[in-house]
Amino acid sequence: GETANVIKKIRRQETGAVNAGDPPMEKLKAMAVEEIADVVIYCDLLAQELGQDLAAAVRAKFNKVSAKYGFPERL
Repeated sequence: GETANVIKKIRRQETGAVNAGDPPMEKLKAMAVEEIADVVIYCDLLAQELGQDLAAAVRAKFNKVSAKYGFPERL
């Protein structure tokens, strides 16, 4: 939710519909990255709780989609 709220403010900046009190774009981008980091941390903790390695799962999924669509990129 917090990530979506920051992204909403970024979109307002991009469309010229800035609200009074909204931080400048660079601050919003920094805030968004912090919120994204929170999401990754929560996902990693959940994966650990499930006995899984999130980094390995991300690599496997990326490579699976790359292979499916014939992209050469692999992790």
